[in-house]
Amino acid sequence: MAQTEVVAQFEIQNPPTDGITRVKFTKDGAHLLVSSWDKTVTLYNIDFENFSSKKVHSYDHKAGVLDCTLSQNSGTAYSGGCDNLVIRCDLSSGSVSPLLSTSGHSQPIRCVQYDNENQYVITGSWDKTLKVWDDRVSEHVVLTHHLPSKVFAMSTSKQRLIVEFYFLFLLKKKKKERREIAKPCLSFFFFPPSPSSLYSRCMLLFSCNINNCVSTTEQLSVTVAKMFHEGVKQTKKQWCSGREIYIYDLRKMKEPEQKRESSLKHQTRSICGHTNGEQFILASIEGRVAIEYFDPSQEAQQKKFAFKCHRSVDKTTMVQTIYPVNCVSVHPIYGTFATGGCDGIVSVWDMDNKKRISQFSAFATSIASIDFSGSGNQLMAIAQSYTWEQGPTEHPKDSIFIRRVKEAEMKPKQKKK
Repeated sequence: MAQTEVVAQFEIQNPPTDGITRVKFTKDGAHLLVSSWDKTVTLYNIDFENFSSKKVHSYDHKAGVLDCTLSQNSGTAYSGGCDNLVIRCDLSSGSVSPLLSTSGHSQPIRCVQYDNENQYVITGSWDKTLKVWDDRVSEHVVLTHHLPSKVFAMSTSKQRLIVEFYFLFLLKKKKKERREIAKPCLSFFFFPPSPSSLYSRCMLLFSCNINNCVSTTEQLSVTVAKMFHEGVKQTKKQWCSGREIYIYDLRKMKEPEQKRESSLKHQTRSICGHTNGEQFILASIEGRVAIEYFDPSQEAQQKKFAFKCHRSVDKTTMVQTIYPVNCVSVHPIYGTFATGGCDGIVSVWDMDNKKRISQFSAFATSIASIDFSGSGNQLMAIAQSYTWEQGPTEHPKDSIFIRRVKEAEMKPKQKKK
């Protein structure tokens, strides 16, 4: 009888009590920063040798926290969320202070990134702006970019910043004009894509103002569903979607270096810049991942590709279920990358050979965020947290697992001659 392989991983004690939005290792891999919809940002000490963890610092926002990041030396944490604030925490002392500005964000902050070279904090918001913050000066906002729509995903890759936003417009058949008509709704509220893609796009017609949100999840579900059906019933016009990507050079942020359309047809859930500075990875709600190249030349653009993933087929009915891909993380040593989806699966991919290297056993619910430790100690953080893709329903508790990954699970295989 074959022996069951023992997986070296443990569960963090006292995890957040609501949806986890980001897990981020410190540079030395000894601590993990976690943000959550329960309004908290928490730093945990990770002792893998003893399979234990401990809360070191924790601070609160006034509303759900959508993203967090760390400074280059991991000495400072920055976070942003539905209270429209960027909050800074000194991780050595635990002191907390908001970054205040007369030109701050007016709507929730969806993404927070740190520019290591210039020591700036960069935020993308649902107020259709991208802001650059410098906490060394009194007026913290030093640059603002106005974007066509709300920011849905953002990442850095060496000297570049990648920003993705998604909007809908009406297509007029006679004049072939387009007019933007919609603002995306809260990004955590998704329905599985239908064959016609109607749900995955038309749900974005309705904007939920965070200051006027209904009080319970059940009310939110009923309200959004009612708005959706009424919206579809009242219009017979043709809806089209725009999935724009702006690429900035972090050394000269006055204007985008490139503007291009995403190669994925559906809304992007995650962007991850590759550590080599040559590519970035897009993941969408339609169970698909794309590899894009920064180099705009025709030769480089011919190399880009996309593939299907996080899908399952019922062998009895032969019905395929497609799951959103929520998160992507690049391994700091091997350059391979992992994806986490609403199927509770973490898969590791070799983009050079265009093959899957490994797949972990399924977790109890959606994988909301993953991160590799950059210290070379082969640790991986996996946040198991329901992302509301099925609306309000009973679901397992939110958990964070620390796993020691093996070389065979991460290292790309040599090409056969």
